[in-house]
Amino acid sequence: MPNGAAGVKTPHEVGVGRPWVGRARAEDRIRCAKDTGQTNLPLHDLDQNRIWCAIVALACEITACMQMLVLTDLSARRWEPKRLRLRLFSIAAT
Repeated sequence: MPNGAAGVKTPHEVGVGRPWVGRARAEDRIRCAKDTGQTNLPLHDLDQNRIWCAIVALACEITACMQMLVLTDLSARRWEPKRLRLRLFSIAAT
């Protein structure tokens, strides 16, 4: 009995996959959006706040793409926005 009990199937055998991975990634993206500026809407007008949300979403997408394409170190790909600001974005361009 490779699974430890007769008749018990693993999630991969059932075809469910790993649903917790998608949820964890979504929660990570939400946390990163909050760290980027999504926690409080800084403006009073609804249209201005929509623009603010679009800018924050764009920043999150650029950060996610940068982590996938540019950062080759696996530990650097998991950095939160606060650490990215400290280590990468604050470096002066010379």
